[in-house]
This record gives sequence, structure tokens and C-alpha cells, in this order.
Amino acid sequence: MKSFEEMTEQEREEEDKKEHCHDCACAEGELHNYFFGNGDCCDMERCPLCKGQMLSCGCDKSKITQEMREPFFEYTFNCKRCGSGAFCMLMLSNEDWEKLIGISYKQEDILCIECMKFIAEKRGMELKGRRC
Repeated sequence: MKSFEEMTEQEREEEDKKEHCHDCACAEGELHNYFFGNGDCCDMERCPLCKGQMLSCGCDKSKITQEMREPFFEYTFNCKRCGSGAFCMLMLSNEDWEKLIGISYKQEDILCIECMKFIAEKRGMELKGRRC
């Protein structure tokens, strides 16, 4: 991969349009930077062995090959109900989710705060939980 200084103006413009990792600045579709096989790595890289955060997992990094690593792709959180970007989350217990949301949505679905407030209001309930 070329450094930013080595790129043409057109290549720089294309690079600027891509989403980038907030930690190592790799572009979507590229491998995270800073993986040296000794445990030093980007805090967003997932371990291909345990699927956890590579930076903090206890796996033997020397067993991880370049071919095993996954390229970076921006993960977006969109509300299942309205489709908006859900940048702030509200964590609910399983019990509270079932009371508030019912069977309309699965627990793995993401709902934005505004939609949760709307549902709570329609059900005559108070919205409680740990916010982001």
C-alpha cells in the first residue's frame, strides 16, 4: 500500500471517501495496522482464533497468520424500527426488554432511543436502563 505522500491527488480523494478504522486508520477492506505477531495490534482487530478483541485476548498471537486475519469493515448500528443510525444505546436487562419491547423485536435487534421512547410511551411505561 502506498503512503499518503506517494499517492496521486485522485488516489488521495478516493482514500478520503473510504471509512477508516478510528485506531489504526486502515481503510475498509484492508487489514488493520500494527499487527506484529507479538501482541501489539490495533484495538479494533478481532482475533481469528477466539473472535474476541485481539489486543486483550489470551490467544497465542504467533499462531495467527496473515491469511487468518479479517479485513476492516465499518460496523454500523442502525435501528431495526426506523433505520436511523443508533449512536447512543440503552442497555436493558432481558426482563426489561421483554416487558418494554415484547415479541415485536428480538433481543439481538438494535432500537434507537427515540423508538424505545415511542414504544414505552405507547405501552404506558417508563424507559429505564443504562445509557451509553
